[in-house]
Amino acid sequence: MIKNGKKTWLHASILTFSFFALIAYYIYYYSFAFPVNSDNAFFIRAAEEFINGNPFLKNWNGGFFSAFTGDILWAAILRLFFSRKIVLYLIGPIAYAIIVFCSYFLMPSSPKQYARLRNILALLMIAFVPTALRHSFMTVGMHGIAIAYILILLLLVQNILCVRSNRKKTWLFCWFLLIASAGCIADGFVLYFAILPLILSVIIRQFRSKSIDEIHLALLAVFAATIGKTTTILMNSLGYLKTGSTELHLIPFDSILQYLQNTFNTWLIIFGFNRFEHSYPVHSVGQMAGFISALIILISLIPLFVRYFKLDLTTQTMAVGFACVIGSFTFTQITNGEPAVRYMSPAFFFGILLMIRTINYKLPRKNLFAFLVWIPLVVFAASNISFNYRSTPANNRGYIEIAEALRDRGLMNGYGTYWETHAMNYYSGNELQVAPIETRDGKIIPSSWASKIEWYASDYDARYIIVSQNKRFGMNEALIVATFGNYREHLNLNENDIYIFDFNLSETANRNFDWSIE
Repeated sequence: MIKNGKKTWLHASILTFSFFALIAYYIYYYSFAFPVNSDNAFFIRAAEEFINGNPFLKNWNGGFFSAFTGDILWAAILRLFFSRKIVLYLIGPIAYAIIVFCSYFLMPSSPKQYARLRNILALLMIAFVPTALRHSFMTVGMHGIAIAYILILLLLVQNILCVRSNRKKTWLFCWFLLIASAGCIADGFVLYFAILPLILSVIIRQFRSKSIDEIHLALLAVFAATIGKTTTILMNSLGYLKTGSTELHLIPFDSILQYLQNTFNTWLIIFGFNRFEHSYPVHSVGQMAGFISALIILISLIPLFVRYFKLDLTTQTMAVGFACVIGSFTFTQITNGEPAVRYMSPAFFFGILLMIRTINYKLPRKNLFAFLVWIPLVVFAASNISFNYRSTPANNRGYIEIAEALRDRGLMNGYGTYWETHAMNYYSGNELQVAPIETRDGKIIPSSWASKIEWYASDYDARYIIVSQNKRFGMNEALIVATFGNYREHLNLNENDIYIFDFNLSETANRNFDWSIE
């Protein structure tokens, strides 16, 4: 008994140390490489509003996913103890460390040493973050927490079906409902790539063998999805955090080939192989290994889908989730035909977890072919190891210079194109407030994206407008003058046009136009 207790504590200590070591590695070797942008800073600002007495974010507008019980909630909790900078560079690494640990425990367990070795080698492909996924998963607000929720739910499903103790099972069911509900509120990824695949898989399984635990899981999943959608609808209708539409429109029939090619190209890009950026046959060893690894994973899924009806529920759910990711990426307009790797990212984790389940089932212990299969996979993982230590995070020097120029002129509030808004607040140390504006039908209007209604009221007293020369969003000098009047000073700093006025732009806009968020 004592020996078993010591062994348990030793394992727990090793896992705890490994978890925090991973977080530290991700911060200093991956996360610090990325300067804060307006997407990241928005979630911190929303979190600060959350803890400053507006917990449901009254009069706030979000993006196409709410992140309310995801990035915003996590940031609010961490912000109680840490500074803005620490929180911005802590959330991504924490979420990814959770992803790594969940991935390990979702791999098939076996007392055989060669099976454990295969699991570790497969885990390295996830643990060393692929270049294409680093920004999405090492920063705030890019679906990393959603993937963590998905893998936690899969791990709960796996454990619920194995636990015999009714008391433990009840607790696991409660945790499943809590995390599933939070996930559905936070991000559509959880609903479409975990909850719905689970429900569908349970329904299919009932035609072969009925399981009361699986039925309970499906009912809880339906309940969680209902809670998620109802909460989002109520928040939108009651004036709390408003989320943009996530409706998925099917692509036209004549675009199918284009979108199929985009799906395959994006899959290869995640593995470090972009055929549009390199000329054949000159590729690095890591890129070629990534290309082969991407194909190996796809090929390994074929026998798995053939055996679909004989698989356990967790594997079936991952398989359906993988199909849903590929299907939504290929047959809907969510990507607009662009290689948006973050929308494909769930398939990367599903694919590796499904591959290791197939390989451990199909490949024998000692076989030259099995050995050769692992070579490109290990090389791909090794190619993603970062040795570039950074003691401090990267900064956007251009935004810092702009912030200093505006503060030197005694300015505080203004408007700007989206990427120059929340980031400016961060780089100015919360001294500047730049609210996003955009154009529609040749008119400048308040942005309904990552904004707050109060920023467009007359008393906001905006005195300047920042327009990026790279992403103008329809903004130009003639339109600005026609809308607000003549400016006092024009600055051209770091590819940004800055128009400074002597009067209150907010009051002018509200007096002359319907200056309200639609």
